[in-house]
This record gives sequence, C-alpha cells and structure tokens, in this order.
Amino acid sequence: MSTNVKSMNGDQLRDAIRQAEQDVAVYERLKAAKNRLAELQIEQQARAAAAAQAGAAAAEAAIAQWEVRSIGLTHGGREQGSKVTAAHRVTAWNRRDSREVIQPLDNCDRSLEQAILRAPEKLPAYILALADTPQAAFERWCLARRRGFLSTDASAIKVL
Repeated sequence: MSTNVKSMNGDQLRDAIRQAEQDVAVYERLKAAKNRLAELQIEQQARAAAAAQAGAAAAEAAIAQWEVRSIGLTHGGREQGSKVTAAHRVTAWNRRDSREVIQPLDNCDRSLEQAILRAPEKLPAYILALADTPQAAFERWCLARRRGFLSTDASAIKVL
C-alpha cells in the first residue's frame, strides 16, 4: 500500500497492519514452499520405490511357487466327432499348495509363464526354434496359437 501512514485514521491503520501481517504470512509460506516441495517429492519417490519393490517381491514369490517339470504334446481321445485332438501341456509342481498341476501351455497365468521362461530347456525345440530368445519364441508360439495358426488336429501336427 502506498498510502501515507501518517494520514491514516485508526481503523485504516489496523486494516493495513492486518493486511501486512497476511502478506508476511504468505511471503513466509512461499519462501518455505521450495523446501517443502523438495521434501514432498523425496517422500513421493520413496513411496513409489517401496511400492515397486513390494510389487517385484510379490511377483517373484508368485513365480517361485512353480517348479516346471515338463512340457509336452499330449494326444487326447476322440472328441466331438472323429477328430483326435492334441495339446501342449505343462506339468508343474506348485510349492505353495504342494500339488502337481497339469494345464494347457497356452492357458498359463503370468507367474507360470515366467517360471517356464526360467527353465527354457523344458520348452520343446520346435517352439525354441521360432525366435532367438526363449521369451520371444514362447511369445511367438502363444500368439500363433491364439490366432489359430496352430492346429489341434493330431493328423496335422508334426513333431520335429
């Protein structure tokens, strides 16, 4: 305020003091804002890192529960007509539940897929031959399976 202080009456002076006190409080808050911002950003980064670490630990625990024993092509009986069906099955030991699990290779959850990729020697050679890395080969095989490029008819399947 650029008004002459000496010409103010009592009410104007009290109002000017109150306004100046508010301005000083805002100024002090703004001065401290830079440090507060840095403190809040550090806390946010620490929480994000802790959440990422907890997520990674949970994912690792989910993967570690599986021991992949074998992956193979199994021929089923006759189903729906005269076709003989065949499917890739993964046999794995679930350490958490202490039981053996047999399920279709193309119907695995993410943790079992990761466990399979940690034991790439269990994947059939004709799947591994699809790409340079086991992960890329398995992803390519799953994609081809989902798109229907791989037959389940036993007469059409040729195992190398």
